[in-house]
Order: sequence, then structure tokens, then C-alpha cells
Amino acid sequence: MINPASPSDFVYQVGGSVPPRSQAYVKRQADDYLLQALLAGEFCYVFNARQMGKSSLRLRTMMQLQQQGISCAAIDLTAIGSQKIEIEQWYAAIAAMLSKPLPLPFDLRSWWKEYAYLPPAARLGEFIDAILRSGITNRLVILIDEIDTILNLKFPTDDFFALIRTCYNRRAELDLYQGLTFALFGVTTPGELISDKSRTPFNIGQAIQLTGFQHSEVSSLAAGLVNVVPQPERVLWEILRWTNGQPFLVQKICALVLRSRQLSAAMPAAAVDQTTARAADRTADRVADPSADANPPAQFSPRAFVDRLIQSQILNHWEASDEPEHLKTIRDRLLYDERSAGRRLMLYRQICRAELSADPPPHPPGQATVPLVQADGSAAQTELLLAGIVEKRDGYLRVKCRIYREVFNLAWVDRQLDDLRPYAAWLNAWVESNYRDASYLLRGNPLREALDWMQKRSLDDLDYRYLAASQELEQLEIQRQLELDRLREAEARLEIEQRSVQRQRQLLVALSITLAASLVSGGITLYAYQQAAISDVRSTIAASRGSFASDQRLDALLQALQARDRFQQLRLVPAQTRQELKQRTQSVLEQAVYGENEKNQRFAHPGGALAAEFSPDGQSIVTTGTDRTAKVWRSNGLLVHTLEHSSLVYDATFSPDNQKLLTASLDGNLHIWDRN
Repeated sequence: MINPASPSDFVYQVGGSVPPRSQAYVKRQADDYLLQALLAGEFCYVFNARQMGKSSLRLRTMMQLQQQGISCAAIDLTAIGSQKIEIEQWYAAIAAMLSKPLPLPFDLRSWWKEYAYLPPAARLGEFIDAILRSGITNRLVILIDEIDTILNLKFPTDDFFALIRTCYNRRAELDLYQGLTFALFGVTTPGELISDKSRTPFNIGQAIQLTGFQHSEVSSLAAGLVNVVPQPERVLWEILRWTNGQPFLVQKICALVLRSRQLSAAMPAAAVDQTTARAADRTADRVADPSADANPPAQFSPRAFVDRLIQSQILNHWEASDEPEHLKTIRDRLLYDERSAGRRLMLYRQICRAELSADPPPHPPGQATVPLVQADGSAAQTELLLAGIVEKRDGYLRVKCRIYREVFNLAWVDRQLDDLRPYAAWLNAWVESNYRDASYLLRGNPLREALDWMQKRSLDDLDYRYLAASQELEQLEIQRQLELDRLREAEARLEIEQRSVQRQRQLLVALSITLAASLVSGGITLYAYQQAAISDVRSTIAASRGSFASDQRLDALLQALQARDRFQQLRLVPAQTRQELKQRTQSVLEQAVYGENEKNQRFAHPGGALAAEFSPDGQSIVTTGTDRTAKVWRSNGLLVHTLEHSSLVYDATFSPDNQKLLTASLDGNLHIWDRN
């Protein structure tokens, strides 16, 4: 049953604390939970976003406690300030606020000076102890509001929270402390206030969850709409549909309804109902059909009325009409600190996209399904929760209400991201691909411009991750291009040399046929053969270089040895040509040998090899080592002989005719071995 109130008597509280006895105060579950916990002597804290009714809850709870004979001391830390304040002043101000509602049997100023030898936190603790021992009260609840202002102080405050825990622990020793408890209110988290788990009071306290208004709780607000609009309960239900019970928005929209009808308040009730119905129906019909004014329907539509009111008074030009500030407060908490704003906006953007995917079909064309964001307590999630724009619902983060979804929509988020970073669209797309689609990474001039831009700013970890991935991709593409260019160059060189070899072979065949056909041309044929042999050496040299460039190191070594062998078989070659071929075969052999340092490797001697030498014909290799052996190998790495010695073998050499092998050991002996 709604008790009607005169529109002129009912006052909705838009901003600030709602007086405890106000008709506009909405009692929630948190009211009962907090009151019962404090009556039971529990330490409590109410941490939530701004304009959720924390201060109103504190005032109401204080009134109820005082009605039961319990002394209460309210401390609003914003009244102390946080700029240019010393630790002594801060604790003294708390003591002064604590003493105001209590009839102290001593002078605070004198007492504070008398105990000046104690550190500030210990002095405040002694002051609380003096209050309890004075007998002026046996139950004292200290309610501290705006506790988050502590975060702006220039000195450490862990001792303050440790003091609260100490008061709780003293209950086991002194009965005086059984009647003392604390309640903290603010926009923060326990982890932000104190990180030392051994001193924090929050692991012994009770968190009071403060939610938005529920349908079953707002009947007192509907009383202010009776005789103002038809179907006041339905109108209030539509307001909750837009606000999801957010206390400030509910109070504000109810006040807007009341204000929009004040001009009609003096009219007879029947006229009010008729005028209201016509105005609301015209509004609804204008949305559906601009030509509907000619035949206005007679029935009042609460949904159309509330939709039009919110669209015109809240959503349209919201930054100009946001008085008292609410939406701008949320905006500022989203955008503060350029370093972390990007992380918050990206997370909120993901939540918005998930909300769109979760909406009933049809979805926007081409829109991929995005999973809901699971609540995990991360720093970015906590910041969004304290901003008040999202809430936890069934283990997931959801946008708190429809008004926030309309104001802070995806287009708004993308504009803010564009202002924060010039590459926002590419970054968003990369994140939406689960960091997998490299086509959204930056390259070339855009990457260099982004790197220059970031030098002047402090960025979020996600930006550094994105730019690092872009740089890594660009370096990888450059490396791949260089390798591709080298491979193409080697293939082109090899093709040219192969064509040259083919032409030389064709010439050699032609010359051979000519020699067979005519002995007369023997001299010419001999000369041509000689040139073909020279060309064969050159082509073998070229083939070795091509194999080496194509990373076919073993083939390059064998071809270099073949070129050297064929060169040594040449006869009657002009001195200049011989010198040229000698240099080229030597060069390609050195390239194949020294460039092959890790190829065709053999483990010859345990403990280390001391010497190694090729035979004059290049077909054999002898090695010596600390294992008292000399070993003879074929040029392809096959072991042929192991020559045992009585001492370390430090040198070995072949005879010029390849038939003998001389070894020298550390015991002074020389050994001559027959090749066979």
C-alpha cells in the first residue's frame, strides 16, 4: 500500500547524503547487515563506488545505534584534508573529531601535549584507551567515512590500520575493548589501503555488500509520484529498468518526474491524469510515427514516458546536463592517469562487446560472439568496479545499467582510445583476434611514427606488448626478405654456372668429334681440349661457390677438391692462366674448408687432437692426439688406420710421394710408416 504524499512535501535527494528520517531514504539489506554486525561488536567496512549511498547508510546506522544507547563518533577524513598536512596534525584532527560527541572528563589539548613523547599512532591509541577507561560510555562505535582519502597522504598510514587491529586484539585482554568497534566507508579496496597482511584489520573484519535498489525496496519512493503521474509504481519500475537501482540515478530521475509535473500540480486530479496521459502518449507516438500527433491515443504509457524523459533530460548532451555530477565522475575515473586509462578502457570495451553478444538476437550483422568477462579481481577490474560503471553478476562483469551503456557506448570508448593512442583501431582489432592476427600489427612508417609518439608518453603494458610484437614481426620479415634475396642470388649464380658448364661440355663434345673426324685438325683439337679442361676447372670452381652459397657445404668441399685435382693435372698451360687458376682453386678450397668448420666433423682423439695434415694427393688426412695414436683418414672422413704409440704423438707428415708417413712422439722417437 503506497501512502501518497503531496508533490510539494516529498523531496527526492539528488546528491549528498539522504537524511536518516527522509521519506526518500530507501532501506536495503545492507542496512540490516551493518546494524546487526556493529551491534555484535564486529569490525565492518563498506567499500563501493561513489554515489551508491555509503554516507547515507552511515548516517542511518548512527541514528539507529544512538537510539539503542550506543555512543557513536563520526570521522569524515575529507574534513581533515590530505594536502600540506603533517602526520602529527592528521592524528590530532582524528582525536579532535573523536572527542566532539563525547563528554570527556579531561581537556583534549592538554592531554595531547602531555603524551607528546609517544608516536602519533600510539598516542591516538592511548587516547582511545583513556576514553574507554573514563567510564563515559561502555559502547563506542567509530564510523570513518571517505577512508580512501588516506591514499593521498604523503606519509605512511599502515600504523593507523594496525591500531584498529590492535584495538580488536585487546578484547582478549581487557573487557573495556569489548564495547569498541569500527566501521569504514570509502571508494577503495583493502589491498589499496594496507598491503601488510600481518597488520591489516581487514582479515578480521566483515565486508558489507552495498547493492542498488531492488524492486521490493523502493515503495517509499513511489509515494512521491502518487497524484503526479498515473501508475506511479509502473513508472518507478521503468526507472529501475533504466538504472538497475543505482541510488543516485533513481533519486535524480524521480526528481525529474516530479519537476516535470510541478506545473500540473495545481490542476484538478482528473485534468492532471488526462493531460499526463495525452503528453506521454504523444511522446511515445512521436518516436514510433512522427505523424501521430493528429490522433493522440488516450492511454498513458509509463515506458514511453520514462524513455522520453531519460532521453531528453539525461542522455541528450549528457555532459552539459550532468548536474550534480555523476556521469562525469565516472568518466573521470575511467580516464584518469594516461598510463592505466588504456587498460581500463580496453577491458570496458571487451565487457561492452560481450554485453552486445549476450543481447537477445538478432545481433548486429557480422558481429562475432564475444564471451563474457569473468571476474578475477585484477587491478583493472577493481578500478572499473570502483568507478561504478560495472558490477559483478553471476561471476561475470556486466555494465551496471542501461544508462551507462547508452552514454559510455562502444563509439565513446573508441573515441577515447583514439585520443590516447594513434593506433587504437589496429590495437583493438589485434586484441579481438586474441593477439593472433599479425595483419593488425604495425610496420614501416606507421610503426616508426608510433615509436616516436610513445617516447613522450607513459604507456600501458598492453601498448608495449603490441609495439614489441610489431617490431618483432618487422624484424622477422626483414630477415626473411634478406634470406630470400640471398637464396635467389645463389640460385641465379648457380644457373649461370650450370649453363656455362653445359656450353663447355657441348664444346668439348664438338671438339672431340672434330678430333676423331680429322687428324689434320689434331693440333686445333688439342688446343680446344686444353681450353675445355681449363673451362671444366673454372666451372667446377663456380659449382663449388654455388654449393657453398646454397649451404651445401660438403658438396662445396668435394667440388673444391676436384677443382684443385683437375688443375694439378693440366699441362702446357700458359703461365698467366696457370697462376689465375692456382689462385682461384686455392681460394675456393679455403672457402670450403674454413667455411665448413662445423660440417663433416669427426671425434678423432679423446683428450684432444694435436696435429692434422692432408696428404700431397689430397686423398688422405693424418691426425695425432693425446691418446698416443696417429690416425689416417680418407678425405671423406672414413677412418683407415690407427697407429699405436707408447707416448703422446704431437706431429705427423706425409712424404712427397704419398708412400711414407712420419710421426713424432713425446718420448723422442720418430716412426716411419709404410703407406700400405
